[in-house]
Amino acid sequence: MTNESGNKPSAAAQVDYKRCSPPEKDDLELSAAGQALLASIEESARPKELAVLFPRIVNRMAKLWKTVLVDKDRAPGRRAIR
Repeated sequence: MTNESGNKPSAAAQVDYKRCSPPEKDDLELSAAGQALLASIEESARPKELAVLFPRIVNRMAKLWKTVLVDKDRAPGRRAIR
């Protein structure tokens, strides 16, 4: 298999990690907002393994979740974005 330039692709893609940002605290451990989000999810549906392996994703979900609020006065299933 060859790529567009006619060369064989390397086994591992070359990544320049110097250009990546250093990890922040929220990238490495679950924040209070992330813990609250997990607690609000039913036990059987709670993404526990995701929280252990990728706390930054759960923390990001928690930040985004705050922006979408369910308005109790609307019809069921309708959301208000604030």
